[in-house]
Amino acid sequence: MEDEFVKKLREKYERGEISKEIYEDILARYTSEMKGGEGEITDVEKGDMEVGAAEEQERNRGAYRCAGSCVLGPGKYEYISAAGSIRITGDVEAGRISSAGSLVAEGNVKADKMKCAGTSKIKGDVKVDTITASGSFTANKLRADVAKLAGGISVKSIVADEIRIGGVVKADEIRGDSVWIRLSKSRSKVGRIVGDSINIACERRLFGATSGHLEAQEIRGDRITLDCTTAEVVEGDEVKVGDNCKIDRLIADTMTISTKAKVKEVVRK
Repeated sequence: MEDEFVKKLREKYERGEISKEIYEDILARYTSEMKGGEGEITDVEKGDMEVGAAEEQERNRGAYRCAGSCVLGPGKYEYISAAGSIRITGDVEAGRISSAGSLVAEGNVKADKMKCAGTSKIKGDVKVDTITASGSFTANKLRADVAKLAGGISVKSIVADEIRIGGVVKADEIRGDSVWIRLSKSRSKVGRIVGDSINIACERRLFGATSGHLEAQEIRGDRITLDCTTAEVVEGDEVKVGDNCKIDRLIADTMTISTKAKVKEVVRK
């Protein structure tokens, strides 16, 4: 009999709500977690698991893996692994966090390494060294060294050295040394993008058709390459404005503008 989570995931893929790449990635991670593929774990619970005693929440925890429906209290953990659904009832800190299925965190999340596939909803801030997320990812603020996000991303602000996003993103601000966004399907919207190197592209389909578009108030960086972007202000040292772009004000030292782009005002530094 097909697992209920796998069934729902497959149905999303068949309806075209997620790409084949994201479908296969989530399925692989979920299967791995169900088989216990992330190394030795000292405490395992399957089915419903509650960790909520006040005295336990005061001390550090070990490593936990759960499959099914899990509820964990706040605290420090060596490692958290979940396949199915997990709800964390407060602030949590861990060396590694791995989730395949549904993750809901009611507080802040801090970790060295975080991997999540499926639906992840963090009501507080996320502070990690590296994060890889595919599916639906929602948080207040995300701070990381490396952030790789694919699917539907909704975060108030993303600040990282390296940022790679594929899919649809909504954010007030994205700031990083290297910012790479590949747009797909519906419209993305970001208030402000700042970085040394910024590259925004859209999916290319048969016969030159494109998918996805970004709306931004301002984009500022050193080296900027844009496709399928509408922005009020774009400012940089070297700027390439590609196809399907609409820019109100372009400020740059050097620039190239596609014949398939519209730029209202050009200002050379």
